Amino acid sequence: MKIQRACAGAALGLMTVVGLAGCGVVGGGGPKLDRPYLEVRRAHATVLTEKGHAPEKAGPPVPPGDVKLVTYTSGGLMLAAWFVLPPHAPADDIPAIVFFHGGFALSEDDVKECKPFLDAGYAVMLPSLRGENDNPGHFELMYGEVDDARAAVQWLAAQPRIDKGRICTFGHSVGGGISALLSLWDDVPVLATGSSGGLFPYTVFAAWSEILPFDRRNPLERQLRLLLGNTGDMKHKHHAYIGSEDDLKSVVGSAEAEIERTGAPLRVTMVDGDHVTCLAPAMRAFLRDIQKRK
Repeated sequence: MKIQRACAGAALGLMTVVGLAGCGVVGGGGPKLDRPYLEVRRAHATVLTEKGHAPEKAGPPVPPGDVKLVTYTSGGLMLAAWFVLPPHAPADDIPAIVFFHGGFALSEDDVKECKPFLDAGYAVMLPSLRGENDNPGHFELMYGEVDDARAAVQWLAAQPRIDKGRICTFGHSVGGGISALLSLWDDVPVLATGSSGGLFPYTVFAAWSEILPFDRRNPLERQLRLLLGNTGDMKHKHHAYIGSEDDLKSVVGSAEAEIERTGAPLRVTMVDGDHVTCLAPAMRAFLRDIQKRK
């Protein structure tokens, strides 16, 4: 079973760190960065207090059915992924979605969850990330994994049958957080990014204290793992879907205030369901939204 973590609203103390402009909390995010997100992110090397595998124990991903096992490279890491074409796929110009799973391991359930995308004619790549499914690398919680996500999108864009102008990303829960962070990067060839239950507030790390591989007292480590608070630096549109019964709905007001202040290409939409059951309606809504952009 997937590990699903709820967010908590605990207030955490702040400390002065190079890369932060001060201690003022920015909407659903944390302290404002003193330079553009990518400038700070590219100059910062995360400091891991624990080095090991992802919290969810799972072996190498064995692809089900017609799903193809592929490998992609992220930095010096060779990582596993699944790739599946839609039924009756054309010879070329196939639109595609990179799907980032919830929890901390890739499983057969993730392919089943992607059925709406496949039925709509999209090829789907499902990456496993560093430290997951016996992959090399250490679990970093939405940091190095974002580098893996960028590499996955770039791998997909290099495939001969894929329409490079119609690549999107989508993720659920932690995978949604990763997809959201991709909207801040200028080197990913995406039409749009999307998430279901993946728009996290700065306080979420209090709820994840048992699995954090970094010092949560360091505000820069936290802020670089979040979209909120950094939306003024977005490079791509992000569609964030949140369930009407999900605890994350508490972040909607601050997210909307941040959007108004920064003019960010972030759209927040409420859909039916809790943190888990909102996934299917979120996928359907995302398909409607990206198909409007053809």
